[in-house]
Amino acid sequence: MRDGARRVNRAPALLGGALCLIFAAAVQVALTRSQGDLRLAFDSVVWLAAGWITDIVAQPTDAALATKLHIGWTPGAILGIAWIALLMWIFVSGGIIDRYARDRATHASGFFSASGVFFFRFLRLTVIQVAAYAIVLAVISQAIVASAILALCSVVVDYAKVRAVVEDRRSAAGAIGAAIGFLRRNSAAAATLLALNYALYFVLAFALERLALVAIAATLWVRLLCWASEAALFQMKLAHAGYVARAEPVWPESPEAEVI
Repeated sequence: MRDGARRVNRAPALLGGALCLIFAAAVQVALTRSQGDLRLAFDSVVWLAAGWITDIVAQPTDAALATKLHIGWTPGAILGIAWIALLMWIFVSGGIIDRYARDRATHASGFFSASGVFFFRFLRLTVIQVAAYAIVLAVISQAIVASAILALCSVVVDYAKVRAVVEDRRSAAGAIGAAIGFLRRNSAAAATLLALNYALYFVLAFALERLALVAIAATLWVRLLCWASEAALFQMKLAHAGYVARAEPVWPESPEAEVI
């Protein structure tokens, strides 16, 4: 967990960029809801962003999101969440995990290259994830049991993303199988890490409840810490720090650079 925290802190641009994307999504939905009333839109932006981050984006697992969607959110809220989940998180998560796994600067070219490469792989993972969530919520009526199973599914998907990035896996099913195998062999370490991340999330969310902007940044930092610490745990067990199978892309130099 300490290693993951160091990796997150060494890449502040990722935190800043994720905050900007979430606020951009909040502005879009707020303008739609306010029907052009800029004052009403401005008042709701921070509330929307804070709600999305604390209830959806920053939680160590997706159990809260799946449960809330199941009990009947409004279509506008669901569309806003879908915008974030599909067009933002699935795309940028590949670049974020790649940056944390390498533990060195990848610059814009490396980040967006990794994001593009893993977008469709993570999209296939998401299809499997959504199908699993739908089955769990349809079959299990007890909220506590369903939330626990959803959290377990979310952790498996997180480690599947880590293995897909670190080992350059192309198969979504193969990445899920590999993630399950890793969690089975390292269940105690993975469970302890998840408990630590959850504890830190709730402590920060409670302590900074009255400081909306600070709480947004702090709880989002915990979500990034989850990815970074999971990558660190996997590399500690089966690889080494900074190991990523996929070669880091090099942006081609322009011919004018030689002249300069």
